[in-house]
Amino acid sequence: MLNNMIDEHKFIQNLVEELKLNPNVEFELSKYLPSTKGKTEYREYFKCNVNEFNLNELMENHLNYEVALHSRIEISGKIYHIPMVDFNVVSDIEKVSLRIKQLKVMDKPLYIYHSGRSFHGYYLDLLCEAEWYKYLGSLLLLNDRKKPFKFIDSRWIGHSLEHEYSALRLTKYKTIIYKSRN
Repeated sequence: MLNNMIDEHKFIQNLVEELKLNPNVEFELSKYLPSTKGKTEYREYFKCNVNEFNLNELMENHLNYEVALHSRIEISGKIYHIPMVDFNVVSDIEKVSLRIKQLKVMDKPLYIYHSGRSFHGYYLDLLCEAEWYKYLGSLLLLNDRKKPFKFIDSRWIGHSLEHEYSALRLTKYKTIIYKSRN
């Protein structure tokens, strides 16, 4: 039996509720099979209208796959992005929360989840494509070039730029562990 994924993904619940006012919203997702060394063995893309978006059903329909939410959202034919971040931090939420408070990337609440391997973050406000590219650049600047530890996963940003969308795995989350205050 699956856990209630909506409870575990409170930010998605909030985002879907905000976007339901416009029926012309499509989320972009993918199901995939990870392989070794960060490679993907198989990936299939699909879209889901905001009024049909049900995370529990998505997980149940793709039990043998990982499911990823893409940053790219289409609203009435125009592309927007969910600001996402893949932290390069394995176990220390205090490091993440302190760093985010010090270096405000956006003046909005940040939802941070433990993915089982690292931490993922999401902002509720959507960005146009030009703002999304600037946002990714600001994430890279959070890494201190003088220190060997990188706070943000720069390879994830590279993949985001290469594919023209960011993606974070929705499956196997531990639950929301932190929501910053704006």
